[in-house]
Amino acid sequence: MKFLFRIKFLTVLFFWIAPLAHADFYFHPWMNHSQNPGPVKLNLQGLYLSTSSNFSATGSVDTPTTLGSYSQFRTAISGAKNIGSGLTAYARGTWSVLQVSTIGSGTTFSGSTFGLADQSIGLAYKLIKFEKGGGIDLQAQFDFPGYNNSQLLTRNQPFLGDGSTDISVGGFAQIPVQKVERSSWAVHLGAGYTNRTDGFSAAIPYSVFIQNNRLDPGLIAQAGVYGIQSLGTDTAGTKSLAGTGGSMMSNAVNPSVMNGSITLGYQVNTNLLINGQYTLGLMGKNAPKINIIGAGITYTFGTPKDAQQVLDHETPKISTDAIVMKSNDRLNVLKINQGSDDGIKPGMIYDIYAIDLNGKVTEVIAVARVTNVKSSEAALEVTNYIREVIIDEGFIARRRIGGG
Repeated sequence: MKFLFRIKFLTVLFFWIAPLAHADFYFHPWMNHSQNPGPVKLNLQGLYLSTSSNFSATGSVDTPTTLGSYSQFRTAISGAKNIGSGLTAYARGTWSVLQVSTIGSGTTFSGSTFGLADQSIGLAYKLIKFEKGGGIDLQAQFDFPGYNNSQLLTRNQPFLGDGSTDISVGGFAQIPVQKVERSSWAVHLGAGYTNRTDGFSAAIPYSVFIQNNRLDPGLIAQAGVYGIQSLGTDTAGTKSLAGTGGSMMSNAVNPSVMNGSITLGYQVNTNLLINGQYTLGLMGKNAPKINIIGAGITYTFGTPKDAQQVLDHETPKISTDAIVMKSNDRLNVLKINQGSDDGIKPGMIYDIYAIDLNGKVTEVIAVARVTNVKSSEAALEVTNYIREVIIDEGFIARRRIGGG
């Protein structure tokens, strides 16, 4: 019943805001925002985009005769939080400085513009979590402009975007490909459907990335492609490119594009991740050929002290180990082989430890609380995921002294 309610909720959300609904196609790919239970995750990003050419209707690279250069520096701050029952709420706010130089004295706009760019809010739902890692997620996202192109037009200033509002719905699959003691690799696939206002064509956003995550400080990497495929439903026929000096960054008709992107980063500690990225336009039609360089910081608030103790090679005070007998990561529950005969009571707190291929105990990956007790077993609810790692059978559960 709960699952059917959530599906109905996402469906109603789509049809309620679809008539209102600007996907930020070029700066931000269609990416999964689903989070495991735990503290708020905040990301601060700076991106510099430049372009001086477009992909034509036939896919060739053309340089507009009116365009000298187009550049935009964008800052984005985003946050995500698992709000329970598999749902994650997220939002992204953006602000940009835009500079356009033109050739000649035609009708195209040159100069600079600054202000709010395209903003985003959304919900993600964890539909399936695979037993050996990965899973399937659903997502709905609403994008709207923080600027007004009509006002910019009256001032002969360059446009910050199309000015449309959009709704995107779709899904993601995460497929593990390699798991070692302290890191794992997975393929992330995403696709959706975007409905746009102001006569702009509907489109299919997509992303394909391979990514690794770590359990401890060290290098991380991500590489892949993302873009949009227009469905060719643009009703305007032709639109003026004067607002961007001839670049198709705004007012492109039926744009389709594929960009390649690579990200390298460093997991500083449990709370902090820093990274840099490079993105290049690979192919497209009726779309700008872009270059993006950027850097970002991701900070997770409220990380339990026990996680830092592990990273500092400290040993937390524990009692006798228990073994995870069964687990269901989608429902955030697990069962251990200790019960009332072992002195276990509801409310006691356990730290869940991963084990490597040699059976050696490694890091704390989650915190769980006892909810139900039988004579020789107990059920626990995961209250916080310290690491995004699937809890497997055979993992170790250690009760905290004074934890209940």
